[in-house]
Amino acid sequence: MPEVVIPIKSYVVKYACPKCGEYMEWGGGEFSTIPPQYPHFCPKCGYKETFRNRHYPFFAYEAERPNKRLHLTALRGLLRRLLAKVGGR
Repeated sequence: MPEVVIPIKSYVVKYACPKCGEYMEWGGGEFSTIPPQYPHFCPKCGYKETFRNRHYPFFAYEAERPNKRLHLTALRGLLRRLLAKVGGR
């Protein structure tokens, strides 16, 4: 089978601190639980939160659709679906 090149769009998904709005940072560690948990902290206010199955930021991808624009509302829906696929926090 010949190789096929499919253009994609990539996105960086970050998590905003619920207290101050600054982007949360992953502390680099992992709790060895099932599923794994990743501790995050806010560099501005110090808020801490642990997420299951993922750490932020992460990359999300989608195949490009020729001649179609991805509107902001469609992007929000796409990100919600992607987050639902990788698991809840």
